Amino acid sequence: MTGPTAIDGGTIATIGAQTYNSAVTLGAVASLTAVNNAIGFGSTVDGGFGLTVNALAGAVTFGGTVGGIGPLASLTVTGPTTLDANVTTVGAQTYNSGVTLGNSIALATTDSAVDFVGSLDATTAGLQGLTVAAGSGTVTFNGAVGAGQALGTLSVTGPTDINGGGVATTGAQTYHSAVTLSAAAALTAANNAIDFISTVDGGFGLTVNAGT
Repeated sequence: MTGPTAIDGGTIATIGAQTYNSAVTLGAVASLTAVNNAIGFGSTVDGGFGLTVNALAGAVTFGGTVGGIGPLASLTVTGPTTLDANVTTVGAQTYNSGVTLGNSIALATTDSAVDFVGSLDATTAGLQGLTVAAGSGTVTFNGAVGAGQALGTLSVTGPTDINGGGVATTGAQTYHSAVTLSAAAALTAANNAIDFISTVDGGFGLTVNAGT
């Protein structure tokens, strides 16, 4: 689909791929579903409504800013996900599958959760960093971070739950809020700072390796 696109009808379901080459505006809560096929946004996505994207095993790509003009109410994504630009929502963001950063980006909510259910990686080790600003919302890493391709940097604001075993970056890691360990964790930065601004708790082991 090419041309500025308004989605006002709530649900779009296809067996094959969905491709939105131009800016998308949500006029209602929307659910997009493809059966193990790609759903791709080539431009921006805006509108004060919730968006659910379910590609099952199909790839989901956000090529432009999400919520830059009109923050989404919420975002839920299923399918291996590539984020190329910032994502802003009022409510929660949930990424049910592995996430790959196509650029250095920022994810922001208004005191709502950001949940990574799967892994989180850079496209190229050390080149893409992530900032998460969730206010008082919980930020949960249920999968390994940077195990495939280390992130450039990681900065997190919001109570943080590390449950995926490890976080690897080539640059600095900064945790601005309280950190809870829900599993044994190893944090690694390649000769860069790892900074805990607040408390660290949880009945599991923590290994911190910032190099020299």
